[in-house]
Amino acid sequence: MSKKGISLYAKLLLSMGLIVAIMLLVMLGGRLLISRNVESYFAEQVNEKIDELEDATLNFLLEGQYLDKDGGRSLVKSLGEDLFSFQIFDNDGMELYTSIKHLPDEKSDSLNDRLEQFHEKNPRFTGEGVFETVERDLVTTIDGQDVMVGKLVVKYYLVNNIFPEDAVFVDEFMGLYRWMMLAVFVVAVVLMFFVARSISKPIKKVVETTTSMGTGNLKKRVDIQSTTREMIVLRDAVNQLAQTLEEEDGLRKQMSSDMAHEIRTPLNNVRNIMEAMIDGLWEPSQENLNRCLDEVLRMNDMVDQLRDIAMIEEDNLAFSDIEFEAGEKIRDFADVFLPLAMKKEVAIDLVCQNEVMVKMDPLKLKQILSNLLSNSIKYCYEKSTVHIRIAKAKNQLLLEVEDQGIGIEEEHFQGIFERFYRTDESRSKETGGLGLGLTIVKKIVDHYKGNIEVESVKNQRSTFRVYLNVLK
Repeated sequence: MSKKGISLYAKLLLSMGLIVAIMLLVMLGGRLLISRNVESYFAEQVNEKIDELEDATLNFLLEGQYLDKDGGRSLVKSLGEDLFSFQIFDNDGMELYTSIKHLPDEKSDSLNDRLEQFHEKNPRFTGEGVFETVERDLVTTIDGQDVMVGKLVVKYYLVNNIFPEDAVFVDEFMGLYRWMMLAVFVVAVVLMFFVARSISKPIKKVVETTTSMGTGNLKKRVDIQSTTREMIVLRDAVNQLAQTLEEEDGLRKQMSSDMAHEIRTPLNNVRNIMEAMIDGLWEPSQENLNRCLDEVLRMNDMVDQLRDIAMIEEDNLAFSDIEFEAGEKIRDFADVFLPLAMKKEVAIDLVCQNEVMVKMDPLKLKQILSNLLSNSIKYCYEKSTVHIRIAKAKNQLLLEVEDQGIGIEEEHFQGIFERFYRTDESRSKETGGLGLGLTIVKKIVDHYKGNIEVESVKNQRSTFRVYLNVLK
């Protein structure tokens, strides 16, 4: 068995790995997009706070008030930033106010001291930043003219263009996002292996079973427990195939044994007759020669059955369709069985509904009737009647054959159309044949897109109804 190519398990892993990789790329792209948007938002906050400070400082100056200790402290608190300081100067450059002198913590004297405190409070933060200085002219409009009333100098510390407190938030948020990505990756990889295994393992068992069947072990069955509908269907289909092949193999072996037995009997008979005539025990009379001929014809019939086997195997039954009247043909075909029926004191009753014109192969119609009628005569009781009925039914030709005999058990209804199938081995050996008659009938019926029905009561009767789409 060739083992080239990639295994299903590997393909599933590759496919799911690709999906996981795409998920990670999407999440990485999302992380980058979120990071940029968040940093952009906080960067805008820097400018907004400086604008707020500029407006507040200008209001103080215009009202003729300078920022005292309490006012400056409240303004610094409203900004909410530790690493942020500002100074206010008048037009002459004299310092009017500095926020360094009004901090919540009086121990701090400079931004550098506050930076050290910031890192002490956030030891895991490793971002590097820079000090920025911004100067704003404080301008107001008096009598329609812009008048400069002072200057605002702001000094603050930025990390990636945002305040350190915001940078800590972004860093923690991105850290959480990384852990989430890692968790998703681990779960996806575990599920990937689990799903790939749950799919490939049952299929591997199916492959092992079919391989074993290919080596002749037809008793092997697929034993898998699955909740996947397609896997259950596959399992049942393979097991059904194995069951069918096992039964077919048994029938073939039985057929070989039966053929050997059936051919041996006429051969031994011919041999015994010939030896008896050679030894002078029997006269080479016409009667003895006829006995030899009967045995030869019997063997010839077996050869014809072997030919039928080949035709069935190859699905090579030939058809030559012509138009004819079904009732007349069936009557002629049934007359051939009168001698056999008379030996068993069986009557044949034929009922034909008016004229039934059909287009089909007449020899195939003969084969259908011959197989059904011969079986009925073989298995019916002596001094009984076999009924044949021909009619039109639902735009189809109906051929019905009913006998009063041993019947067929319902459990055999499907099997009787299989090759070499026999409902009773001992009785079949007595009556002869290879169990091909009904198989041929079924093939013909299927060719004409018809149907065959069986109705039987054990030890009372059997009825076969054949429907063919051949009406003209």
